[in-house]
Amino acid sequence: MADKPVKSQEERQADLAPETHNDEQDDHLSQTQEVADEAMEPSERSPTESEKDDNSSGLMNDSTQDTVDRMRDMESSGRIDMGAYRGEPNHDDNVDKYGKAHKPDGLRGDGT
Repeated sequence: MADKPVKSQEERQADLAPETHNDEQDDHLSQTQEVADEAMEPSERSPTESEKDDNSSGLMNDSTQDTVDRMRDMESSGRIDMGAYRGEPNHDDNVDKYGKAHKPDGLRGDGT
């Protein structure tokens, strides 16, 4: 019994019709390892990190917190600032959860 060298996927498909080959899978031997290595290395910047321009208009003081500042605060603390939703209607399916004072109508949580 002779040992035959194992051919790669590219070598096995070389004689097949071109439409049977998926170019996106050419790196099938290293793709998983590359993605795992990238995930293990912390990135230099956060994906939600942004840069704020200097306030040259003079309309607002630089100390005024804007949306970008609030987003940065939420990202760094890991908490969602629910004050961002203040004054918005509650479209929660479980309206009974918050008591009578917070119900938008007289219906029960199941809509009856």
